[in-house]
Parts: sequence; structure tokens; C-alpha cells
Amino acid sequence: MNWAKIITLLAVSVVASAQTQQTPPQTARQAVLEMLFSKSPKAFEKHVPEQALEIFNKADSGWTTAFMGPLAALQHQATREGQHLETFETGPLLLTAESAQGNHQQRVEIAVERDDLSGEDDQIELSIHIYKDGMPDRLPVVPGLILDLKQQKDIWRLSQITVALHVPLSDPDYVKGIAEQMRKNRQRMTEFGALGSIQQMKEKEIARQKKSAGFTCNVSELGFAAEASTAPAPMMSNQPSATPAVKDYSFKIIGCSASGFEITAEPLKGSVASRAFCIDETGAAKFAEDGKGSTCMSSGKPIEEMYREDSNRDLVF
Repeated sequence: MNWAKIITLLAVSVVASAQTQQTPPQTARQAVLEMLFSKSPKAFEKHVPEQALEIFNKADSGWTTAFMGPLAALQHQATREGQHLETFETGPLLLTAESAQGNHQQRVEIAVERDDLSGEDDQIELSIHIYKDGMPDRLPVVPGLILDLKQQKDIWRLSQITVALHVPLSDPDYVKGIAEQMRKNRQRMTEFGALGSIQQMKEKEIARQKKSAGFTCNVSELGFAAEASTAPAPMMSNQPSATPAVKDYSFKIIGCSASGFEITAEPLKGSVASRAFCIDETGAAKFAEDGKGSTCMSSGKPIEEMYREDSNRDLVF
């Protein structure tokens, strides 16, 4: 037996096997991850069509900022300081990012809704989902991104970026969440309107005293209605309304004397607002969660605390 020939054949077969087991070509999804997380700006350029890249560079147009803006926004969100980031080359998620926001935990998921590969073309649809303390955070619209990629010279290159905004009205949970968020936003705008009103009343009371007119307990003498809506007017305010405007707050001025006054704002029945507000001639405005002006005057909390409470309830994405 010729052992030299056998060894030679074995060596040749090993080399041939190694050559056939080369690193598999990059997938379109891997190309997207490279664009998002590579620290080199060349990673963006690598996946832009050569013809487009040549035109952009000749024009010195700042294309990396304008053209790649949607992907850059995803990159910024995903790589924020303090986040635990994990990426996935396969499966229903492209990446997850978890971080602490105040006393809450926030989780951001970029999901792969579709990955339609057809020969040298691939279309990947991504959507963003946010969770606060494990519960979905319903955004007014669900942001999405559709990436069309085409393989050129064994490199996946972007041929089109589409920014999509979805409003899934057929999803009852989504609609309930949005309705609740809209209610909270209207409540805050209404309450801030009442707060602004009593602060303006105080200014006018002080101005009256300086003119030796004295303090007044008559709200109308300060140019305000005793019961009024403090919510912002509709954008189409010139259009007829099917229902009359709701009066949100009752304003009162009590304890008028030569030296002082107390102004209160209490939410009326049927108002979306729940907090009462108050102010006097000496201090800053306060609020009471029970909606009572008397509580506000006796043991009201500083307005700064209200701001903190609201910021703790809502995490900003």
C-alpha cells in the first residue's frame, strides 16, 4: 500500500473541504444590523447603491444626515447610555433595549414584521414597541420602517427606505390605550389651564391693590368667569359643535381683606380634570388631588410635586 499517496489524497481533500466551507455570505438582516451598530461611518456607505453614493459624494450633499436619518434615529435610540442592548440575526426581533427611567423599567423592542427574500431582493419591515414595567405603552401611532435591499456584488445595499405610521383601529386594546392616553393629555391641559388662570387672577389682584382699588372677591371684576372651560379650543373653532363646551372649573375668591385673598379652582362635575388649585397673595400656587379648594388651601402640595408625579407616570421615548 502506497501510504504517501493516501496521505496526499487526504491532505488534498481536507484543503478542498476547507475551501468549500467558507464564511456564508452576509444576509440582508445582518447588513441592517451592521449599518445600525458599526462605529465606522463607512458601514453606511457600504450598503448604499454605488451609483447613488457617487452622486451624493460629488454633490457634497450631507447625505448621511438626510438620507440615513430614519436609520440613524433607530441607532441613537438603541445605543443610548445605560441601556442593555441585545441584537438578533434571526427570529421575530431585531433588537431589544432595556433601561431604567426614574422608578420604572422601560423596554424597547424593534420587531421584524416581515422579511420577504426573493432572489437578490429583500424587503424587511420593522416596527417599534415600548413597554413600561412589563406593560405595553400605547403610542398614538405605531412607527415602522420598511427597508428594501438589493444584492449587488455580494453586498446587500439599500434601494429604498419607507417610514410608516400605523394606526391599528381594529385592535381594541390599542384603541382603549390610546383613548386613555388622550383622556390623560386632555386632563393635564385642562388642569394647567386652571392653574394658569388663578396665577393670572393673583397678578390682577396685586395690580388692583397697587392702584389703591383694594382686593376684590368678584371674579368677574378681574375679567374671568366664575365657571369656565380651561381646555384648549379645538383647532377648527369656527365650525359648529354638536355638543356645547363643557365648563371645567369653578373659580372663587374668598377671604378678601385689605391685606390678602385666597383664590381656588375646583373641577366641576363632568369635567375631565380631577385636581383643585389654589393661591393667595403671599405664596406660589398649590394643588390638591381630592379636587377640593379647602383641602388645597389647608394642606395643598407644591406644584413642583405635581410635575414630578406626572413625569414618573410617563416615560419619554
